[in-house]
Amino acid sequence: MRIISQNGWISIPFEITAFHMTGTFIRMNMAGDTGKGTVMAEYRTPEKAEKAIQLLHEAYIVNENFKKMDAELQLQILGCAEKETQLQYGGIFQFPKEEDL
Repeated sequence: MRIISQNGWISIPFEITAFHMTGTFIRMNMAGDTGKGTVMAEYRTPEKAEKAIQLLHEAYIVNENFKKMDAELQLQILGCAEKETQLQYGGIFQFPKEEDL
């Protein structure tokens, strides 16, 4: 699964990354990195940052379940889904903008 920063400038693989909230920031660290982390998203309130993390968790679950489906069923689902949902099924998640939460 690919994770894209809120501003679209960073794209990283989920599998080797750790995400954490610090106040209103969502940061990521690559495996083995012990620094403060790179800011992936910023929100006005901790509750909105929490909501964004929850959306990330949900996208991961959707993608993992989608990968287990038969290829024909995957194509049927993608044909009916909206673009945002297609991206989640395809394994791409971008942290939402403030106004989209």
